[in-house]
Amino acid sequence: MIEKYINETNESNLFTTPVTIKTKNNDIVKLDAIFQDTKPEGSNLGTVVNSHGAPGSHKDFKYINPKLEESGVRIVAVNFPGCGYTEYDERLQNDNYERIQFVQQIIDALNLSQKLIFIGHSRGSENSLKMAANNPEKSAGIISVNPIGIRPHRGTKPIFLFHLLAFLWRIQWLRFFSNWLMYQIYNKFARFKVNNGEICGVAMNLMAGLQYSDALPYIEKFNQSNAKAILLYAGKDWLIEPSVSREFRSCFKDNIEVISKHRGDDSETTENVVNELKNGRKTIGVFCQRDGHFLQKDRADLIAEAVLTILKNHSENSRQNA
Repeated sequence: MIEKYINETNESNLFTTPVTIKTKNNDIVKLDAIFQDTKPEGSNLGTVVNSHGAPGSHKDFKYINPKLEESGVRIVAVNFPGCGYTEYDERLQNDNYERIQFVQQIIDALNLSQKLIFIGHSRGSENSLKMAANNPEKSAGIISVNPIGIRPHRGTKPIFLFHLLAFLWRIQWLRFFSNWLMYQIYNKFARFKVNNGEICGVAMNLMAGLQYSDALPYIEKFNQSNAKAILLYAGKDWLIEPSVSREFRSCFKDNIEVISKHRGDDSETTENVVNELKNGRKTIGVFCQRDGHFLQKDRADLIAEAVLTILKNHSENSRQNA
């Protein structure tokens, strides 16, 4: 059952649907997932499914959405539990196993069956990859923005500290202090803008729950599909170094790197990416030399143009193969 969701600020295009998550501890967690859906009636062109980072929300993609909406693309953007919209449950382990269930049930509830592009930012990139790999018959492509790699990046080191802080936050009687501490870490040191410490604590647990190398079998599955991949990474990303991103890109079939020396969107880079897609390239890495960790803002036009090109090519190929 899908219902309209109205919050205190009366945001548009928000909906809710019940989901049931089974944790690795065999707990059954029932949640009301809150998500954005800009075109509930559906779109013949295709649908983008957005997965945000940690911390993050559906708002992370607000710079990309206008051009896609104007072109008739449907946008479905999830809000993971405890990140500001969907309620949190203390029994959650905050791992990839749960997140896959969460997004899959939203996709199934909406009956999304074809022409899907999964976009993920940072922590959400692993989810987008896995959703595309698990739904090859539905997927036209993925766009990974500042993606998590197959090994830890500098923003998650030292790893033991993340696990220690995540453990500290889970102690209920320390929650008042740990919420304050997490807020300081994320807002003052990690340079995020987060409303409260509770969201920061969940984000810390989501990062501690990362399993980097478990992406490899999903990449292999993705490589066997017809879906396209755009991987955008940045030279001034203070959390994820380019070497991690390039190693990640090297795992994908038929990959090439396009380098942009400009800050923000530039027509030459966008045109190069679009041409590579039109020529049948499966995987395109885009190294944005002068940009940082929020490429969904800095390269919004490139991402939107890539989405439109992938969907158009996918539709044409489907007609030819029919």
